[in-house]
Amino acid sequence: MIQKSATHRTEAWYSDDERHRFDLHWRWGDGRLLVGWLLNPSTATEIVLDPTVRRIMVEADRLKLDGFRIINLYALRSSKVGPALRETIAIREANEGRIVEVLSEAAREGWPVLAGWGESGRHKQDWALAAARGAGVELHRFGDLTKANRTPRHPSRSGDGDRHPYVRWDY
Repeated sequence: MIQKSATHRTEAWYSDDERHRFDLHWRWGDGRLLVGWLLNPSTATEIVLDPTVRRIMVEADRLKLDGFRIINLYALRSSKVGPALRETIAIREANEGRIVEVLSEAAREGWPVLAGWGESGRHKQDWALAAARGAGVELHRFGDLTKANRTPRHPSRSGDGDRHPYVRWDY
């Protein structure tokens, strides 16, 4: 696993070939962070944000937190979901290990965790909820769960904060 930093305030953890991102961390203060738990990484890096990660940054700022971390159910950096669902066992184990580490840190530090993997994350939702319970974290989501599979809405599908507010998820 490779760790890259753009400044002392931004970091990302990638696979050796950098095709997979396991964790992204941006900080603008020294206090609590918002953990965004999404589906799969797209184009955001330790240097540049993408629209989805910007939505998490706005939410962290709205909650008066000092930064955010992004973890994903799948680690492949892709704007398409299909390829991400076919990750190797080694990548899956590395990603799930990182998820558990971040969730455990969130529980210790009192960081809120915002779930937002959407319909495409339904195949790993049982694992994700068990990991959250095991770490002892409280999950939040944007508004109502999706109707089809009762999954937490992805930030790109959540609309504005008035229509889909940030709420606790009693999973």
